[in-house]
Amino acid sequence: MTFQFTPYILPLALTALVTTGLSVLLWRRRAAPGAVPLALLLLAISEWVAAYCLELLGADLSTKHFWAQVQYFGIVALPLAWLHFTSCYPHREERKRHRPWLVALLLTVPVLTLVSVWIPAHHDLIWVEHHVEQSGPFLVLRTQWGIVFWIFVLYTYATLVYGSYLLLKKTFRSDPGYRSQTVAILVAVLVPWIGNGVYLFELSPLPGLDLSPFGFAVSGLALAWSILGQKMMDLAPIARNIVVENMLSAVIVLDDRQRIVDLNPSAVELFGGGSEEWFGKPATAFSVVWPELADAIPEVFPDECQGVVSRQLEGTTRWYDLHLSALRDEKGRAIGRLILLLDITTRRQERAALEELRQAVETSGEAIFMTDVDGLITYINPAFTRLYGYTAEEVVGKTTPRILKSGVHTQGQYEHFWQTLLSDTTVKGQLINRSRSGDLIIVEGSANPIHDARGKIVGFLAIQHDVTREAENQRKVEEAEARYRGLVEQLPIGRYGGEEFALVLPETDLQAALQAAERLRACVADAPISFAGSHLTITISVGVAALSEKTPDLSSLLNQADEAMLRAKRGGRNRVER
Repeated sequence: MTFQFTPYILPLALTALVTTGLSVLLWRRRAAPGAVPLALLLLAISEWVAAYCLELLGADLSTKHFWAQVQYFGIVALPLAWLHFTSCYPHREERKRHRPWLVALLLTVPVLTLVSVWIPAHHDLIWVEHHVEQSGPFLVLRTQWGIVFWIFVLYTYATLVYGSYLLLKKTFRSDPGYRSQTVAILVAVLVPWIGNGVYLFELSPLPGLDLSPFGFAVSGLALAWSILGQKMMDLAPIARNIVVENMLSAVIVLDDRQRIVDLNPSAVELFGGGSEEWFGKPATAFSVVWPELADAIPEVFPDECQGVVSRQLEGTTRWYDLHLSALRDEKGRAIGRLILLLDITTRRQERAALEELRQAVETSGEAIFMTDVDGLITYINPAFTRLYGYTAEEVVGKTTPRILKSGVHTQGQYEHFWQTLLSDTTVKGQLINRSRSGDLIIVEGSANPIHDARGKIVGFLAIQHDVTREAENQRKVEEAEARYRGLVEQLPIGRYGGEEFALVLPETDLQAALQAAERLRACVADAPISFAGSHLTITISVGVAALSEKTPDLSSLLNQADEAMLRAKRGGRNRVER
């Protein structure tokens, strides 16, 4: 091999170094979507440019022909890397499995081209004829191309056009934050191929000089700016895929003509079908599956607006928080609309349950109040105000039992009460508190700890109801019982059977016995018992008998008194008979 120096290789050598460096940088960030195929694309460019440098340096036909063959490793890899990159940037579609038949079809032309390049018997399919001639200040390889070469050219330009279409479509749907990056990629790819077209159709001012590798110098600068200056592999993939793709909220992007240009997976799941079915359709297309949403999206809406929309799904109502905002470019011009939909059904159900609970507490006849762990009152319901006379403004923030302290209970009793609560135990029983007016109120109820999500005690809930009247009634009953018990204990009386009692009055004649029985009857009748707001009157029927010749023994005397008692009952009760 013989070589001759030409300064034209300097920009090419620099381009090869830049694209190689960028390829290494991308490989280090290969976890980002699109990084691997773009790294391979840059590596293919580096190989092509470096081999073309050596072709230009070649001083004879064999040297130039060899390095022209070497270039094809990079040349055939370019369209494949380009398709791979444009199919996955800025999304994560590179992780999908490609169909084997499609991969085989895409590899057919590149493999056929490499076979024709490296097997001498098939060289005429690429180079029908080639020779070296002087073109300006250097020697160039002039070639007449074969059929496989032109098939590969058509294949390459077809992949270029299709890949550019994919990239442009995604650019149209993408966030303005990285549209400039996509434009830089298109420039990086199109400029070399424009130079390639000039070379193939012999429009170059230096015949035989392939301008494609020189175009890659521009590509290297554009990609370096996009990757390093705009952080292409940091912003677009992470922001778009990790954040948007995994959002629970449905995300829909509209352009300035109200057409759907992007949906995330949550939105696709919400509307059904596939994402491709919705792209390009007007926002009114939502009316097919969700009329309420279509009605909620105004034709012209301000920078920010929000609301709530509902949807019937399988017999149940789902509720969604709707947020609409304008998308603007760097100059502040509106270029689209962003719609966010978040399912708030569970939140609304919980809120409704809490509202029902609040209503139940507010309308409860029981006095309900809450305190923090230090005993400061944080909430009272209306029944508390009715019971004690204090309003929320007067007691919230005050310490209990200080504000309700009656003076009946000792400090030790209160301390025991709080220690029991702090030990995570519910306390039940009666307390005597004092109302705002100074009245003593007997309450019965319970107090129990309130826990947070970690199980820590954060406060206490008390439920009380007034038992003052019931306690007073019980006191009166007990007093009456004590009074009757004392009366009975003072008399020589005993139970005769069931509800019958016998009273023996020795050394008393019949007339005195009748008077004693009447006094006993009147005493009982004049001592009513108050209970539960009512007055109960107890009466007795008394039968009196005296010892005589006709009643010689105690058994006969009791029988005679029993018959007299029955006559008193039959005569209207509350009577004394003999």
